Amino acid sequence: MQEHDQITLRMAARPDNAGLARLLAASTASRRGLSYDEVEDLRLAVDELLHCLLDDTASGEVELTFSAVDGGVVVEGQVTPSGASDITITEFSRRILDTVTDGFEFGRDDDRRWFSLTKRTAT
Repeated sequence: MQEHDQITLRMAARPDNAGLARLLAASTASRRGLSYDEVEDLRLAVDELLHCLLDDTASGEVELTFSAVDGGVVVEGQVTPSGASDITITEFSRRILDTVTDGFEFGRDDDRRWFSLTKRTAT
C-alpha cells in the first residue's frame, strides 16, 4: 500500500456486515507494516466504532475509507441516512478505543453519523 493509497468499502448498514470491515482493516494494516497486535487493535477499534454507528436506528449505507498515512492507517466511516439518534459511545467502548487507537473522533452531521480513527505502528 503506497502512501496515497485509499480503499473505500460501501455496504448495507447492517451489523452483520461488520466482518467485512474487520477483514479489510486487517488487510490494510498488514500492508502498512503494522505488527500482529497492532492489526488486532485496529480490527477491534473498527468493530467497536461500527457497533456504535450501527445501532437500531441505522439504515441505508455504510461507507468506510481506509487511507495510508505515514506509519499507519486512518479509517473514516459514515452511515447515511443517519437515523434518528446521535452516535453513542459507552464509557467502556471509549476506554477500549483510547487503548487501541492513536486517536479517534465521532459525531453526527445533518444527514450522517460518522467516525474517524488513526492507528500507527509503534516502530
